[in-house]
Amino acid sequence: MAKMDDIVTPQELSKLIPMLPLMLYFLQDEDPKKSGIRVGRAAQQNLSRSQVLLEFLIESLLAGVSGDEIIMSTNSVKSIFYSFDPNIVAECVVLVLKEAEPPLLDSLSKKVLIDAAIEKGTESTKNFRKPLRKLNPTSFYVLGELASFIHAGPSKGVGKLCTVLSRIILLDPAEPKYHPIAASLLEALSRNSSALFGVPRRQKLEHIKPFGYRQQALTHFHQAAALRRTQHLKMFYRIRDSMYVPAAEQLFKYHGFVDIAEGIYKKYSMLPEEWKHELISLKRANVELPWFNPDKIKFLNESTTSFPTIAEHQGSNFVDSKRPKEDMVIDELVDSEMSYYITLRTFLTSYVYEIRNIAEGRLGVDAQSNLGLSKKDVNYIFGERLEDIVSLLKKMVVKMEVLMLVREPTVDPIGRAGILANILLEMYPEMKAVYGPYMSSYSKVRVTIEQAEAAQEKASKGKSNSIYGKNASFMGLWQEVSSAKAVLKSSQNGLQSLLITPVARLPRYNLFLSRVAKQLGEGHPAHKLLMQAVEVLKSVTSSVDEDIKTLNLKVKQETCVKNIRLCAQECV
Repeated sequence: MAKMDDIVTPQELSKLIPMLPLMLYFLQDEDPKKSGIRVGRAAQQNLSRSQVLLEFLIESLLAGVSGDEIIMSTNSVKSIFYSFDPNIVAECVVLVLKEAEPPLLDSLSKKVLIDAAIEKGTESTKNFRKPLRKLNPTSFYVLGELASFIHAGPSKGVGKLCTVLSRIILLDPAEPKYHPIAASLLEALSRNSSALFGVPRRQKLEHIKPFGYRQQALTHFHQAAALRRTQHLKMFYRIRDSMYVPAAEQLFKYHGFVDIAEGIYKKYSMLPEEWKHELISLKRANVELPWFNPDKIKFLNESTTSFPTIAEHQGSNFVDSKRPKEDMVIDELVDSEMSYYITLRTFLTSYVYEIRNIAEGRLGVDAQSNLGLSKKDVNYIFGERLEDIVSLLKKMVVKMEVLMLVREPTVDPIGRAGILANILLEMYPEMKAVYGPYMSSYSKVRVTIEQAEAAQEKASKGKSNSIYGKNASFMGLWQEVSSAKAVLKSSQNGLQSLLITPVARLPRYNLFLSRVAKQLGEGHPAHKLLMQAVEVLKSVTSSVDEDIKTLNLKVKQETCVKNIRLCAQECV
């Protein structure tokens, strides 16, 4: 057999010892009847591919080592191991057990276990509980998984497998006299694995549920890998698109690394530099990454100065009639939310701020007098309520990035629908606080604009409406801006069509949520959340409707009083 230190050293192999339970877990779940561990000539045939797998693990996983622990997610493990024949993975297990330095069990641990077997025999589990407690946590948990794996294997091969593996992990080559004792010891550990190590006897795979040490390890691997990659993504966002920094944690909570990397690349045409070698290693391990070409992709670091254009709206890239209908409805909602945000943001920055400058006299007295709206009117129509809407929408699209960037199924049973419902439930108090005042004031805003338009049309006959002329009006400015900005062209016919969009938005949320709930059915884990969100948003709409009725009544009363006063003046 070729020496493994041609590629990785024994010290590097020891770093992979915590990975052994995941390898064994994969082997048994993949095919428990064919996942036997072999050594000798048959195994040598797989050495070259075993080297590829080990090299990948060393290159990509040790890049994220914390102390002596390997950091990676269980989804990444699956994507790696499923690219190899189970025999390849089994051979890697043997190589790590056989050649890692320091080994799984140090000399003292081996002596304690062997002495216990010699003195008290292997018939009772009580004989080994005390010696096993003396092992370090990693050795205990890896040995427990190995014993459980052996126990669940084909009964005919257990004795032979225990003989082979006991020589590797329990004995030094210079102590052949203990071979039979070591084999019987490993067989006893495997036979009583559940009682000794707290891991299940995995006879029936459909009943397997991770718990105990395995559960802790898988949780640790997943959380540690997500934490490392989350920090990389946060740094990427800080440099490239800072508003999305808060979205990084949610992305790794609900999606796998490969899906997130693909989404980032499609949106930004670049990737965090820290992900480069990890993705290269995944590609070399035959993980499907058709979009990834390291020679053509731009990688971002702190010294990057040029950036490709951001694809803010990606909806057209995801039109697929084969997608589940509920996902298509969710796509429609999040894409419309992004369009809604971009439109109002552009309106605020390109038009509203300019109108305010004119109304406050910053562009001269002539421009202020010809605007057609008083400073009070401008503040009422385009004031803080509109800015609050845009600020709210910014938070919404950041939270919805977990649904926009990656449109694949999530790791959480509630799925994309449940995530959407949770976002709206979380944002409900702020939505009520922001949409309520805006919708309540809209009737008066509409009347004010109509009156100003009529007065301005009458006064502006024969005058230039150019934004650059001294006679520029609020309608002339609107025509200039809406014709120049693509996202505002749909509202070019009037401000009313744009200002009413927030009023119509809340009912649209309910419509979308109801459609998704109908597609999923009552048995889906997210159905209850969706219906809860529907009821909550209905309460917001009802509350706002009452405010609108009260305001309309007040406006009518003020109009009546004004008309009476005018009539009284005319009579006098």
